[in-house]
Amino acid sequence: MRKRLIALMLSVLAVNVGTASAEITFDLLFRPADGNDQRDAVVDITPGQSLFGVQLVLRETVTNGDDSYLAASNLNAYAANISLVSGDGSFSSLGVLTDGGFAPPGGNDADSIAFAAIGQAFGQPGRVSSTAGVGVREAILGSVTLRGPVTGQAKFALTDASNNDGDYTTFASGMESGLESLAVMSGGTFNNGSITLNAVAVPEPSTALALLGGLGCLIATGRRRRRRE
Repeated sequence: MRKRLIALMLSVLAVNVGTASAEITFDLLFRPADGNDQRDAVVDITPGQSLFGVQLVLRETVTNGDDSYLAASNLNAYAANISLVSGDGSFSSLGVLTDGGFAPPGGNDADSIAFAAIGQAFGQPGRVSSTAGVGVREAILGSVTLRGPVTGQAKFALTDASNNDGDYTTFASGMESGLESLAVMSGGTFNNGSITLNAVAVPEPSTALALLGGLGCLIATGRRRRRRE
């Protein structure tokens, strides 16, 4: 009897240990055309350059056998805000992607986007996601144009629309539990994202020509030395 009890306790412990590290993490990301979509990415630009059509992305990363919420069902609601955190930059042309749903009245303006879908029966299947790697799925939420600074850096933030749970839901999760709380219950997190545009000075034409001229002189001098030897 004692051996059976010990074996049962060990099996329960093994299950708990095996699932303790399982988690689901959601990240809000900016994705410029160059593909540098790491959370809190730094992107080099020419002074005052604008990045057009920067995608706004929700990325789900599933580890250690948890089930994907985005694979199980489409998003039926989401809401996000964009802001300039620091630096001399700006953003414009912010728009939500309405395929599979609609833009709720009052939910979209110069610095926020919102999406909702009623269901397949009403021709609104929700925002679909796609596979982006092993255990990774992504849904495109919208797009924006970012203008960088003339000098220094400009940092932009993409954040959950509120501190309340339920801004992001799927048809499967329902309205009672948002992806924010479901991520936490799995041992993961729901993370806001940012992108920093770093202005890199372009050499003046005269400076570039001087550098090229200097390089040419060094090459010619090297050739003359080799001939004398």
